[in-house]
Amino acid sequence: MKRKFCSGFGFRANNVLYAAVLALLKKKSTYGYEIVEELSNLGISTQYLPYGLIYRLLRDMEANGLVTSQWHNEETGPSKRIYKITSEGKKYIADWLESAKENLNLMEKIIHYIEKSLN
Repeated sequence: MKRKFCSGFGFRANNVLYAAVLALLKKKSTYGYEIVEELSNLGISTQYLPYGLIYRLLRDMEANGLVTSQWHNEETGPSKRIYKITSEGKKYIADWLESAKENLNLMEKIIHYIEKSLN
């Protein structure tokens, strides 16, 4: 399976979601529904974030070695698949952060240039 690293992705939406989900999982292992709720707390609208998308994203991240999962049987209610970040996932968000800072720097320069040109 081909591994994915942020340097090859640019800033597509799923790349930002990868980083956000991995950062949440770095804080604590959890399941998909709670991940969506936490993303909502970060300001990512659940209107544009269907639960199915997060589960597909988590499966993709697991296939690429960024997370692992394990079924957790509840005493009441359905079983839940709990996701945990791997060392590769931790490396991914560190690389992503560095790339994001560089892109943010460039965007700030471009914004400033455009603002000056509009005056």
